[in-house]
Amino acid sequence: MSSAEKCPRCGFANVAAQQMMDEFKQRASEQLKIPASTIGAQTLLLELPVDSLGLVEFVTELERDHNVSLLEQAWSEDVTCGDIVRIVLQSKNPRQD
Repeated sequence: MSSAEKCPRCGFANVAAQQMMDEFKQRASEQLKIPASTIGAQTLLLELPVDSLGLVEFVTELERDHNVSLLEQAWSEDVTCGDIVRIVLQSKNPRQD
C-alpha cells in the first residue's frame, strides 16, 4: 500500500495517520513515563501502565493542544490509542460527506 492511499479504518492518508500516531507515542512515552514500544494503534488506552490521574492529565493535554474533546471516548473500555489518534485527525480534517 502506498503512503498516498487512505487507511480503511480512519479514512486519512496513511502518512498523516502514521505521523499522528508517532506523535501520540512520543508524547505518551514522555509524559506517562512508559516505553514507546508498549504503545501501538491497537493498545487499549485503559490498559496503558499508568494511574488514572496520569491518564486524565495526558488526555486533557491532548484535548487542549488539539482543540478536541476526548474524555468521553477515552474512558470507553474498548477505545484504543489508534482510536484517539483517529478522533484527533477527524477534528483537524472533518469529512465533507
